[in-house]
Amino acid sequence: MRSGVTTWREMGDKTGQRELSRLTHQDKLTLLETAENKTLPGSPLWSAVLAATGSDDALRLHRDLLHRLQRPAPADDTDLLAQITAECVQLRRQW
Repeated sequence: MRSGVTTWREMGDKTGQRELSRLTHQDKLTLLETAENKTLPGSPLWSAVLAATGSDDALRLHRDLLHRLQRPAPADDTDLLAQITAECVQLRRQW
């Protein structure tokens, strides 16, 4: 696993909240929207670490989240993954 990248299953295992990996797309979207709602515009989203896996589901979820938060979302998956990777780099610098 790459540094700064995690999955819903790993997050559930680490927190003891194993049901996280069983959430529906809509449930995950609502949870992430709630968590990211107060993230300042221009600041990286912490949820990028979940999207950085690059899976189709992770990219779709992140793109949907960006739309809900009224942030720009590249239509192309390669461009979206590049944006996510850049956000993960910013987050690592903040740690």
